[in-house]
Amino acid sequence: MLLDAMASALTALWFWASVASAERVDAVLSVVGTQVVTESDVAFEVALAQHDVSPFPPFEDPRDPVEVVEDYRRLRSQAGDVRLFRPEPEAVDARLAAFRDAFETREDYEAFLVAWQLDESALREHIFGRMVVENYVRRALGDAEDPVTWSASWETWIAAQRRTLPSRRLEQP
Repeated sequence: MLLDAMASALTALWFWASVASAERVDAVLSVVGTQVVTESDVAFEVALAQHDVSPFPPFEDPRDPVEVVEDYRRLRSQAGDVRLFRPEPEAVDARLAAFRDAFETREDYEAFLVAWQLDESALREHIFGRMVVENYVRRALGDAEDPVTWSASWETWIAAQRRTLPSRRLEQP
């Protein structure tokens, strides 16, 4: 009986000690539909954008990086797996090669992959997803030949998309 009580006390002590030393692994910043956007998602998108140039101004000059990730998630969800928006494998390969070449050295590129716990095929999937979104946007708004006019069209169009699939920001402690 005494051993059972001691075991229970030690278990409770271990539990409370582990709770007290718990670390925050990641923070949920918002939810788009049913998709969660975390701090690490936003940090990854910022790091990715430094080396992967989008042809569209809102993805290149983000005033709010959380909103950029929310928009990517929203638009990727809306584009779905429609063949019309999927880039050709050769185009994805070329974009991945351009991404790789944006680093000063091969070691810098590999350090990026290690830092984000990716292999090249996972990075390729991220780039593929970005290209799907860009094709979806291009189909709706055309190319951004005149950035000022295009940006005004973007603001009107994305406002409607945000109403279709809203996001909910979560307060951070």
